[in-house]
Amino acid sequence: MLTNKEKVWAVLQAPPGLTLIDRTVGNVIAIDGFIGNVLAGGFIDRDGFGEWATKTHSDPNTWVYPSQIKNGKAVPPAWATHVVWYNQ
Repeated sequence: MLTNKEKVWAVLQAPPGLTLIDRTVGNVIAIDGFIGNVLAGGFIDRDGFGEWATKTHSDPNTWVYPSQIKNGKAVPPAWATHVVWYNQ
C-alpha cells in the first residue's frame, strides 16, 4: 500500500491522462512478466483484460487483451512499465 507521500509523488510524476491505480480491484504486473505469461498461455481473453500502466497509475482508456499481445496488435506505450490486470 502506498503512503500519502508516495501517492502525492506518484501523481506529480504520472503522464497526463492517467489515473491512480485502485489496488483493491486490479493486479499490477510488470510488462515483461505479463507478456511472458501471455505467450506461455497463462492469460487468455476469457480471463479478463488489462490496462497499460506505470507502477502507480494506469490509462483507463486502453484495454489490453492477451490475444492482442500474441498477434502484435497491442504494443506498450513508451511510458508503460506495468499492466493492471482485471480478472473477469
